[in-house]
Amino acid sequence: GLPIDAVTGVVESPGCESMRRPGAPEGFGVETANSDSQPHGLLPSVTDRGGLWTVKRRAIALGASVLLLGLLPGSVLAIPPSNLDQMNLPASTSHVANGGNLLAQTFTVGRSGLLIQVDLYLLTRAATEADIDIYAANPSTGFPTGSSLATGSAIVSSGAASYVSFAFFPFSVTAGTKYAIVLATNDDIGAIGSSDSYAGGEALKGSGGWVALSTVDSNLADLGFETFVDSVAPTLKWDKASVQAGTSTALTLKETVTFKNGSGVGWYDAQLTSALPGWFQTTGITCSDTAAEIATADCTVAHFKGGFGHAIFASGAGDVMTITLTGTANPAAADVGATSVSAEGCLLYVVADVPQPDGNCASTATRITVAAPAATPTPAATPTPTAAPTPPRTSTAPESSSDGSAMLWFLPIGLIGALAGLLTLATRRRRRIA
Repeated sequence: GLPIDAVTGVVESPGCESMRRPGAPEGFGVETANSDSQPHGLLPSVTDRGGLWTVKRRAIALGASVLLLGLLPGSVLAIPPSNLDQMNLPASTSHVANGGNLLAQTFTVGRSGLLIQVDLYLLTRAATEADIDIYAANPSTGFPTGSSLATGSAIVSSGAASYVSFAFFPFSVTAGTKYAIVLATNDDIGAIGSSDSYAGGEALKGSGGWVALSTVDSNLADLGFETFVDSVAPTLKWDKASVQAGTSTALTLKETVTFKNGSGVGWYDAQLTSALPGWFQTTGITCSDTAAEIATADCTVAHFKGGFGHAIFASGAGDVMTITLTGTANPAAADVGATSVSAEGCLLYVVADVPQPDGNCASTATRITVAAPAATPTPAATPTPTAAPTPPRTSTAPESSSDGSAMLWFLPIGLIGALAGLLTLATRRRRRIA
């Protein structure tokens, strides 16, 4: 059977610490409670769904509808809103929910964020109230389990079938998690669906216990439904992976935030959550967004460092915001190493015209490395000049020694030859006289 129990404590969502139920120490919120007298593990009966339980549920619906003003019942949407997460288009097959029969549809979250609304495709002959509860789905059976995570009420109008929107106190969901939407009413309401066309869940019927609706009606395996998740997806990136110490380098830091939200959001915000590196000198900033919500005067470095606050009005259709810091990197040798910078994007909510202090935020970070300065090249050694070899002497004279000492040998020989010549001449003269 379906475990039904009162929800107690605090609904904590990322960045939404102030969203609390009455009786909590601070903040705001609504209580999502069923009849406290309902035994755990049993389906609630028709009589159990009156009195204080009904008053609480109507108060919940009123408070949540203020939060999500503008998301009203309507026909099948031709242009889905940006925060539409899961859906199954209805066909023509319907099954009746009433005091004796509960219907449910399980679904798998596709995008992490805040689940703020579900729609069911319903039909009734006379206007009546319908209630929903959202439960976690048992991983083994796929059936609703545990305590109700959220509850909402809506009036189903008579006439043609249409999507009926159920707003409730938002709660955090994670992509890949399965939940169940349980529909209950005192009057006959037709839930229109289709054959097995949604892979992330199935339609269920509860009457003392849960069974797949397709086992009762082979033509109806999934109900027509839509789920809406407000989400923020920021990215932060330097345009260079590294810079070099001792070198001046042009550098930019860009944050891009994708907002997917409905009309219950009051403002967007994006800001740095850590200091910029001391070696980065900012020279300018540019801001842009697809919904044209950022005023030029609000695009300042001070706002990006400290938060835009309530300067950027939210678009009911979502937005993509880009903020770019330009500057110059002048790191020194002492700055060598990796440096991390972080930032966040936020959806800021408003309830009854009162801005809420905390929002639905998501964080991101990026790193940049300062490389060691370039080494100073060592000048090349000057080579020692090599003496050129003495070229050999060339001459047309008779061969002679180039060594000066050899010439000394010729002097005595020449003198002897001269003396011999003189002696010969003197002897001849003596003979002539004689």
